[in-house]
Amino acid sequence: TDSITVLINAGFSSNANKLIKVKALSTCGNSAEKLLYLVAQLPSTPSQIVASSTNICASIGTNISITYKIAKVNGAASYLWTAQNGTTIISHPNGAGVNDTLVTVTFLAGFTNSNITVQALNDCGSSSVRSLAITRNEPSLPGLISGPTNACPYISPNGIAATYSVIPMAGI
Repeated sequence: TDSITVLINAGFSSNANKLIKVKALSTCGNSAEKLLYLVAQLPSTPSQIVASSTNICASIGTNISITYKIAKVNGAASYLWTAQNGTTIISHPNGAGVNDTLVTVTFLAGFTNSNITVQALNDCGSSSVRSLAITRNEPSLPGLISGPTNACPYISPNGIAATYSVIPMAGI
């Protein structure tokens, strides 16, 4: 026969030899084999996720989004992006499919801490997950308040202004 129908079973991609062989047979002899190598490969794990900003606090509860991106993965047909369910909205500016290597994330008021993850997908399956921690960096507790504790000299109408202070905190 000059054609065959092949059903490719699950697990095919883990087989070492992925090929179809054919040779012509006749009463005068047989030809050499002709080989067709088949490809069945999962996409590789996406590279590092890069964020447009690591400070998400200004974005929480606003419509200001943060952009996350990866490099294209060879053999990927699409990508699966996830973040904290219920407190994030993931948008795909480049649409679904092979160009979905950039997403924008809007953080709702209830966001705490989460990972944003991405997997590359194709017809053979999915890659391992690439993950980036997204942390809501709450400011730490301020230090001791310095200033006068006896309020009497500062009471109006004849009092003077009292000054109180704390040591400045980094990042605020």
